[in-house]
Amino acid sequence: MAGAFGYFMKDKRVSLCGTRESRGQQPICSLPPGYRPQADQYFTRPSDVGQVGVIVAADGRILVSDATRWTSFDGITFEVAEHRS
Repeated sequence: MAGAFGYFMKDKRVSLCGTRESRGQQPICSLPPGYRPQADQYFTRPSDVGQVGVIVAADGRILVSDATRWTSFDGITFEVAEHRS
């Protein structure tokens, strides 16, 4: 069931979608600058092992609390950090 993970931005809000395998406490990916939140964001999402914690860190890393064959990222949204020139 793992696969088709992605993200997109609309009106300064990033949305994650799809599913992805997790090795627990290892980043599943790193969001590029401009797609990152101002501060760490915490979510609870369904997976093949039950509910797991998901952190979208201010440095762009996306972490899942447990090793899973799949975790759903559908419905995770957050506002991007303001950038100053």
